Amino acid sequence: MRHYLAVLVPNDDGGWRVHLPDFPGCRAEAPTVEAAIDASGYAAAKQARQLRAHGLCLPTPQTYEEVRHFSNGWAAQRNVDWSKAVVSLVRLCVDADEMGPQP
Repeated sequence: MRHYLAVLVPNDDGGWRVHLPDFPGCRAEAPTVEAAIDASGYAAAKQARQLRAHGLCLPTPQTYEEVRHFSNGWAAQRNVDWSKAVVSLVRLCVDADEMGPQP
């Protein structure tokens, strides 16, 4: 089992947009924080299945510090205002064979 960060950003017109920094291009939207967290789990699982279907290993989860402070412009490119963002962990259940080599 791995835990990935989900960064929830409020939409201007209500609701929440979810970004998963470890899964580029993977995002979700929902009307509430709770629903957005649930949606992030489904989005991460779907992305993980697609990676495995193409014979790729799951990414190594980044830490909060890596995403927040040491990112390569990830947050700036998505206009993440950290004073309004909510960060949650998404649990992704996979067996050892699906995870690929361990760091």
